[in-house]
Amino acid sequence: MKKRFFVVIALLVVCMVSGVATAQKKPLVCVSVVGTEHNWDINAYNGVLDTLRAAGVDVRAFDGERKDQKQANDLETIAQLKPDVAVVILGTTNVLLPGLKKINDRGIPIVTVDLQNPYSTCNVSSNNYAMGIDIALQIVNDLKGEGELAVFYRPGSWVAEVRRHGLDFVLKDFPGIKIVAEQPYVVPGTVPDAMNKMENILKAHPNLDAVWSVFDQPLIGAAMAIQAAGKQNQVKCFGIDGDPQAMAMLRSGQSAYAATIVQQPYLIGETAGKIALDIIKGKEAPYAVYVDHLVGTEENVEEIIQTVDTYKDIR
Repeated sequence: MKKRFFVVIALLVVCMVSGVATAQKKPLVCVSVVGTEHNWDINAYNGVLDTLRAAGVDVRAFDGERKDQKQANDLETIAQLKPDVAVVILGTTNVLLPGLKKINDRGIPIVTVDLQNPYSTCNVSSNNYAMGIDIALQIVNDLKGEGELAVFYRPGSWVAEVRRHGLDFVLKDFPGIKIVAEQPYVVPGTVPDAMNKMENILKAHPNLDAVWSVFDQPLIGAAMAIQAAGKQNQVKCFGIDGDPQAMAMLRSGQSAYAATIVQQPYLIGETAGKIALDIIKGKEAPYAVYVDHLVGTEENVEEIIQTVDTYKDIR
């Protein structure tokens, strides 16, 4: 009788311990980022991680190192881990679609950052449609509708293609602006590669008026080459992202930088993290969230640097 009593007690203790362990199990969120080489990527990534960790959830983070196959493999791993939510920051859309589909097929909600695709529960970004148009209109205004334009662009990512569509959409109505040169950017080594390519563009097109880039990193290299050639007053640069180095060049008044679209990557990441937490709590997520952007020029660059958290290190 005593033996049976102790067996029952032991079973009850095991059940209680198991129940406590189950009750204390934290939600798991897996976070994949395309890479951490660029300022924008790092800030968005940190915004997600800081928000999730502050809430006390378990986080597994994966750095794609700007290698398509590495990030694709990371998504396969995430699907196997079966987290409560997956957060995916940037990436080459067609490469990541199989992994995103696998995660989605397993019933795992996906919050994406700058990666609109059929499997996103919610995509958080700046309004890339509007940004592409806004910077294109800035070019049109500064060139007064006429001039030669060089472009740094590489297809593949949803972000890049949307921004390029914005440029092409606007320029259709301003045939006086001609794209006379186009070069792809590379990663890593974006800045020095763009600098070398810009030197060749300047030689081939001595009457060039402006340069557009899908994001600021190639344009930073282009602006360096333009300044080295002494053409910063002739050839103006128009970018997207509001990279701190680009903003510093814009503020100096001595570079070729004329304008950049200012995003808030940390806030974008923070917003994505909060949506992931809402999903864990059972709340319905919006399909898309757009975080405000600004057009940064010499006229307002100082005000932006003083008021946007991204630039606290260059104030």
